[in-house]
Amino acid sequence: MNKVNLFKLNTYNNSLPTCLTHQANMIVGLSFFILEVIFLTLYIFNFWFKANLTTLVLLSFILILVLAWSILYFLELNIFNLLFYLLLRGRPLIVFRHWLSLNHPNFPPGISFGLKHVRFNIINELKLNFWGSLEIKSNCLTGSLKNNETILTIPFNMANYENQTLLINTIKSNCPNLTTNARLDKFIVKPPLIGAKRMHGVTLLILLYLLFDINYTTFNYLELLKDYFYALKQSGINSVEKSWYYKKALQIESMNPKFSYIWSRFYDSKHIKNNIVFLKAKYLFDSGNYMQSLDAIRSGLKNDPKNFRLELINARFLSALHKYDLADKALIESSQLHGTKLLPKFYRFSLALNSDDKTKADKLYNEFKDSFDKDVFGDKDKWPPFSSNFLDDIWYREDFNYIFEMLLHKGYKVD
Repeated sequence: MNKVNLFKLNTYNNSLPTCLTHQANMIVGLSFFILEVIFLTLYIFNFWFKANLTTLVLLSFILILVLAWSILYFLELNIFNLLFYLLLRGRPLIVFRHWLSLNHPNFPPGISFGLKHVRFNIINELKLNFWGSLEIKSNCLTGSLKNNETILTIPFNMANYENQTLLINTIKSNCPNLTTNARLDKFIVKPPLIGAKRMHGVTLLILLYLLFDINYTTFNYLELLKDYFYALKQSGINSVEKSWYYKKALQIESMNPKFSYIWSRFYDSKHIKNNIVFLKAKYLFDSGNYMQSLDAIRSGLKNDPKNFRLELINARFLSALHKYDLADKALIESSQLHGTKLLPKFYRFSLALNSDDKTKADKLYNEFKDSFDKDVFGDKDKWPPFSSNFLDDIWYREDFNYIFEMLLHKGYKVD
C-alpha cells in the first residue's frame, strides 16, 4: 500500500472533486469573516496610519480572497484530519476541493471520506435525506437484515451532478442488493435544471459584490476617522495643516458612490452619523467656528434626540461660551430623557456652584438625593445585606474635566 502524505491531499484518478460553485462559496464566506477581523484590527490599532486606505480597496479585496483560499487549502490537508481524528471520527475538518475517493489504493474497495473508509461489501442502503446529505446505511452493526444504521453521512450537494451520479452508480455496481429511497431515485432520474445552476452563479456574483462593497465602505470610513484624528491634534501632522485633514474627511463623507449599496445604509445609521457629528463639532469648536459647531450638534440631536454624548457636548460647549442658561436648559432636557443617569444632574450641580448659586445647588442636590436615589438604588432593603444597585454611567475625560473645573470655579475651556 502507498504511504499517506499528511501535508498533501491524497488525490488520484478515482478522487472526486467538489464543484467550483461550492469552492467559490466557501472562499467568499470565509472572506467575509477575514474582512471583519481586518476591520476590527485596523479600528483598534493605528499602525496603518501612514497608508491611504482609499487607494488599497481593490488590492485588499484581492488579498482577502487569496488569503481565504490559502486558509481553506491548508485546513483540507490530511494533517488536520489526523489532528481532529478523535473529535470528528475520521471525517474531514472541511470539504473544500476534495469531495471523496472511490477505491482508494490504500484500502479495500470502497468509499473514503476524509480518513474514514467504508467498504462496498457492507453497504445495504442509500438514503438522500431532507437536508441534502447522503446517508450510507449498513446492518453490520445490528446484525439484522431489517435494521440498517447510518455508518457514514456525506454532504451530497458539494459535487456536480456528474460526480454525484458516478458515486451512486459505483455503489450500485458493487452492491447488488442495495436499496435506495424515493428522494434519491427521483434526484438521479431528474438532473438539476440549468436555471438553478445559473441562479447559483448569480448568487455568487452578488456575494462577491457585497464583499467588495463592504470592503470599500469600511476602508473609507477608517480613512475618514484617521483624518478626523489628525484634524483634532493640537498641531499639524508632517507639516500638513489640520484643515487639510478636515477637508479630506468631508470629501470622503460626501462621496456616496452610486455603485455602492452599503455606503448610504452605513452612513445613514444613527451610530455612524453620531460619531461623525461628534468629531465634526469638536473640530469646528476648536477652530473657532462656534456657531457651526453648535449647529452640527443640534442637527445630530434632531436625528437622534436621545443621544447622550451629543447632549453633554452641547452643554459643555454652551458653558465654554458662557451661555449658562442655555446649557442648564439643555441639561434639564437630558435629565428628563435619562432619568437614572447621574452625569446630567452632576453637570447641573457643578454649573450652579460655578455660578455661585448656592441656593440652586442645594435645591438640585436635594432633588437628586431623594428622587434619583430612589430611582437608582431603590427604597427597599437588599438581600443579602452587602448587595446593592450601582451606577452605570460611563465617564469620558471631557466629563471629568468639565465637572471638576466647574466645581473649582475655573470655568470650562475646550481642550
